[in-house]
Amino acid sequence: MNTSQFNPPDPAADEQEPAGADKYLFPGEQLRIWSSDIQIKKFRFEAYLTNRRLFLIDQHDRKPGVTAKEIPVESILGAYLEDSPAREPVIVISVRTADDDVRLMKMTFAHIGKDRGSEAEEWVHLITHATPADPAKTLVRDAETERPRTDPVISPEARALSDTMIVPPP
Repeated sequence: MNTSQFNPPDPAADEQEPAGADKYLFPGEQLRIWSSDIQIKKFRFEAYLTNRRLFLIDQHDRKPGVTAKEIPVESILGAYLEDSPAREPVIVISVRTADDDVRLMKMTFAHIGKDRGSEAEEWVHLITHATPADPAKTLVRDAETERPRTDPVISPEARALSDTMIVPPP
């Protein structure tokens, strides 16, 4: 018998590489929501929110398992919804940096032929419930002072979640 013709099955070949969002998730991490065609500045991303982090994948540079940006959920102070000049939903996210600064990140839900308002509202809802609820950690910055936030973080243009819910009759 010629042993060079016999190739035993490779057990590693049976293991498939994770597909979709699974290739980016850490063990124990749970995906809450994801969306494609998210524009930040002039770049387009797929955005993912998990129980641990918000991360972005460049839609034009898709290396398996490589993220373009990651933000730990604990660093997110809040989010609200507004509209872009082109009437696209925009989520404004307040993020505390490692230097203890507060920065804003604007995620625009680019037009893709459908209304993305409810999708953006779901993101705001999930971000709000994924972040710490301690108002003392959320600061309002104005020209003169920093004070704990006591009012909800909602843009005046945003519709209340209760306005978008359909409640069945009793």
